[in-house]
Amino acid sequence: MRWLFIAAGFALSPAAPAADSIYISPDGAFQFRFSRSLAWCHEVAGDRNRWEPSSLCMSHEPMCHEHAIACLAYPGNEYKGYNFVAAALSISRITALNEGEDDLARYCHSPEPRIEHGVKFVTRKCVEGALGSYYYTELYRTCHGGACYELDLTIATTEYSNYHPGAVKEFKAGEWKNVTGRLKRMVDTLQFLK
Repeated sequence: MRWLFIAAGFALSPAAPAADSIYISPDGAFQFRFSRSLAWCHEVAGDRNRWEPSSLCMSHEPMCHEHAIACLAYPGNEYKGYNFVAAALSISRITALNEGEDDLARYCHSPEPRIEHGVKFVTRKCVEGALGSYYYTELYRTCHGGACYELDLTIATTEYSNYHPGAVKEFKAGEWKNVTGRLKRMVDTLQFLK
């Protein structure tokens, strides 16, 4: 069973905007800024496939990686009445940059090197669709100090065409940009401390 100690895990930064906090990993290896409007997700004890609050941290599948060190979800009430389901960013420790490569090759674009604010990443964009659901994931992988990490930014929607006209609003490019921008802020501000 894993516990995330929020009180010890983040501190308010005087240089950050009032709506931001800083998360520091339990081992002190990295930190990132996050919006306090995001919700912390935590796994249900003994079940790595269930995360709470489920209305924000679950779609048909968990929005958080099963081995997440930290996972924050987008507040879903902002897009109530849209075909938006959930969105989250989770950070996990992985064994190597190519972990799970066979699975990733089935639904992800080829890996690309990228530098985000001084941190070198191998990135992939992945798209999955099944049973009227659509998952878009941006993977950011990096290694530092002998450890490798994966940051998963995932957005889940339902198929807009499955609804009767006027039943829901379509989650379009502007909404995608808003959600990914708020979650990507954690990737953009990731810093290694050790």
